[in-house]
Amino acid sequence: MDSDQISSAGLRILRLLVGREPRTVAQLMAEAGVTRTAVTEQLSELMAAGLVERTTQRTARRGRPCHLYRATAKAIDLLSKSNLRHVLPELFSVLQQRLGREETQRLLECVSRQVAKQYRSRLQSQHLPEKVHELAQLLQEQGILVEVCTRDGGLVLRQRTCPYAEMVEDRRLACQMEQQILAHALGEPVQLAECRLDGACGCEFLVPISTSQS
Repeated sequence: MDSDQISSAGLRILRLLVGREPRTVAQLMAEAGVTRTAVTEQLSELMAAGLVERTTQRTARRGRPCHLYRATAKAIDLLSKSNLRHVLPELFSVLQQRLGREETQRLLECVSRQVAKQYRSRLQSQHLPEKVHELAQLLQEQGILVEVCTRDGGLVLRQRTCPYAEMVEDRRLACQMEQQILAHALGEPVQLAECRLDGACGCEFLVPISTSQS
């Protein structure tokens, strides 16, 4: 999940919880300056996304138990990634200036292999078409909008969003890195069939499927 997929109101509540002791609805109301209904709606959204968890605290007095809300490790990871959006482009910009295009390409190849290794460890099927669908699901879990369709005797991974577009000044290097990641993850050649840099709505990566693999 990407922070862009959470409402601004939800992010406000999440930031009040991350790195702090669990909060009650009343405390969040006071800190956020919104109504109980607004807080409970936002907490429901965050819990459904796995970003907030609720515990029940029994009180010594008779009455209703107190609910406490805290941010999960997933929430901390999410907000950390959103901050990296400002760091990574500058990092790669400096690398390109210092290393040049060819050395940067070699560096991105190493990065591609490491990222692909993480995906590959989570792919369970040995059947290529099923692996493509599994990989698409993993990408979706990371907030990347991706679709799978059949075309030209193969499967197409159509990415409507690009996780690497802002990382390097030369956007073609970002496309190349994504192509390498998909190929290394699947263990098969992957072709960049269409690219948003050429006017397409999204980037399409073609995975040829042989008769024995279909």
